[in-house]
Amino acid sequence: QSTAARLTAALPDCTMTTLLFASLTPAAFYASAPRGVRTVLGGGRARSAVPLAVEGGGGEPATAESKKTKAERLAIAAERASLEAERLSLLAEQMKLETALKRGDTLEDAPPPPLAPPPSPLPPAPSPAASPSDASKASDGAAGEGAPSGGWWPFGGGAGEETPGGGGGGAGQAAQREGGGGDGAQDQEPPSGALEGALRRMGGDGAPLRADQLQLSDSQVAAVRRCVLEPSGAFYVLSVQQSPLGTIFRGNLRAAPSALLEALDERAPHEADLEGVRLLVLSDPVPRTAAQLQAGEEAVPVVLALSPAVRPLRVSGGELGLAALSLGATGLTTLGYALSSFLLANDGQLLEALNAGDTSPVATALPIAAGIGALLVLHEGAHAAAAAARGVRIAPPVPVPSLQLGCFGCVTRVLDFPRSRAALYDVAASGPYVALAASLAVFVVGLSLSAGLPPPPAATDAAAAAAAASGIPTAALVGATPYPVVPSALLHSSLLLGSLADSVLPPLTPDSLAVQLHPAAVVGFTSALCNALQLLPVGRLDGGRIAAAVLGSGAASLTSSLFLLGLGLQSLFGGDDPALLFFGLLIIFFQREPELPCADDLTGVDTPRQAAAAAALAIALLIVAPSPLLG
Repeated sequence: QSTAARLTAALPDCTMTTLLFASLTPAAFYASAPRGVRTVLGGGRARSAVPLAVEGGGGEPATAESKKTKAERLAIAAERASLEAERLSLLAEQMKLETALKRGDTLEDAPPPPLAPPPSPLPPAPSPAASPSDASKASDGAAGEGAPSGGWWPFGGGAGEETPGGGGGGAGQAAQREGGGGDGAQDQEPPSGALEGALRRMGGDGAPLRADQLQLSDSQVAAVRRCVLEPSGAFYVLSVQQSPLGTIFRGNLRAAPSALLEALDERAPHEADLEGVRLLVLSDPVPRTAAQLQAGEEAVPVVLALSPAVRPLRVSGGELGLAALSLGATGLTTLGYALSSFLLANDGQLLEALNAGDTSPVATALPIAAGIGALLVLHEGAHAAAAAARGVRIAPPVPVPSLQLGCFGCVTRVLDFPRSRAALYDVAASGPYVALAASLAVFVVGLSLSAGLPPPPAATDAAAAAAAASGIPTAALVGATPYPVVPSALLHSSLLLGSLADSVLPPLTPDSLAVQLHPAAVVGFTSALCNALQLLPVGRLDGGRIAAAVLGSGAASLTSSLFLLGLGLQSLFGGDDPALLFFGLLIIFFQREPELPCADDLTGVDTPRQAAAAAALAIALLIVAPSPLLG
């Protein structure tokens, strides 16, 4: 009796009751059970007598079947008592947390507290001081015993059910979406600026979305859990948070994220609440606290659910008009660049011929401009074909004119979330891979044709005298020729392309400052340089999207910053190359908008894609890097 007394004093009533239930025989249990439990076991009415035969007592002996029935009832009652004890423990933890919040204590590392009693066995609830990683470990420990299928979530109970510190589920969630109100509402975490900006632009009508328009309603949250997350078995939910980015489901990822997307595709047509709902599986977009960063905690996978208000970006009439205007400007700059390749030919009389109304130089330069345009169309056509094959929506390309190269390529927006990082990779890589390979092939063929050209005639004495008076070296001028004449330094502005030229073309004499090329060599050189710039892992260039697909968004952002810094330093201190400077300004002003994440932003690309990306980047750097022979 002294031991029982000590246990009774030390343990809560519900826990002591559970221990006593487990140690008694069925008859003794019924006799000692509280009146409420006897009422449940007796089918709704209290009993004062025990209908079971107790050893040594009177009464009719109980049959085996009745004993079995009573034992099952006792087991159910014991399980209910255990659940009641766990519910009381959760409520106690909640009350402690609410008291701490009212006192103004900081609990940055505390996970969202569960506010509703679980209808089925749950993993141990994390304490207020536990970190999110500790909560994940606790839930992983319970995973082997079977995940609960109940519908509890930390915004309050169901309809008509109240929890201490906040009313029913709907009111608690509404208060939370408004950023406060009620003791049970959680404070919204600070948003991630880049991702939030990208999501809020997806309103469909052009107007930016508010934070509450990104979030799901109560019924939609329940439908996502009931129809997608729980049946797929890929994600076990521990908590739900309404954030400025949308509705975030936190928990444990147990299978491939593609299982969640497939479950949504399968169930959405049959559930009204799921129509238009978007799911993104990505690393936690909420910035970590200073304490979490100091502890070395990494972002955990979450499911970000977006409301039907989030729609694919649209192509406006203004954008189409800008594309048409830019196409015309690019045509002019490309033709001007083609004409500039003849400035040193024909005694340097190109400008005088044009001013006199002679259109023959334009006809001579048209094949070069057409060749550059054809390779640009090949680049964008490969993008369009890959996007159609992978189901990625992209906007019409907007050409970017350049006075240095004729064209810097095109700006192509992604209008919707790519299904996977592999799909993003295929769309981004298809254009530069195909166009760069074709450009190098055209360049090599052009060099071979240039090697067989007859030597250009020397400039006339009058042209040489005029050039000397203008400060132009006379060795850079040639006489009448139908082929472009470019400075030899232009070929050596690229390490790879200059090396190819040196290996194919005859050696230049020491006093040669210009080289005669076939038009195909000029086309291949220009297009190869343009595609190499597009492959740099910076911003929303093709290379930046390839880096995001291969490395992930976090590592790609760091890589982009480093390469942009290197590009700026190269343009300022690496020689007189204004093309790199203007290209860097283009990225800063037009390619800095945040990119849309993939629906499955966790699964990386396979090894062949990684190897191809590394090889393409190496070739691009060799093309962009200047030759040591330059200058």
